[in-house]
Amino acid sequence: MQPGETVQSALVREVEEEIGSVPTEFVLLETAQAPDLESSDSREYHRFLVRNWVGPEPFVRNDEHSELRWFSVEEARRLQLAHPDYLELFARVGSLLSSGVAGDARDRRRM
Repeated sequence: MQPGETVQSALVREVEEEIGSVPTEFVLLETAQAPDLESSDSREYHRFLVRNWVGPEPFVRNDEHSELRWFSVEEARRLQLAHPDYLELFARVGSLLSSGVAGDARDRRRM
């Protein structure tokens, strides 16, 4: 995050920088701590569910990522990821989508 920036404005800036779209509807799911691999400190991560955005269909805009794909919640839960906490997060997102808390995002956008 940049000095004076809120987590919400950091989300909007980072998503636009990384994949070219601007989130317009989102909810903070959790804030997590994880070790910083470059120091002995920990980092704080904010995980959001983005329900809507404006701009082009997301695409890889820089060399920080090699690929961008959409997954249903069920598909995402079967991925072999570097950190197992994401599987629990995907399960919670699935519950939110099923309960209607996340609006109609499940019909229009996939993870």
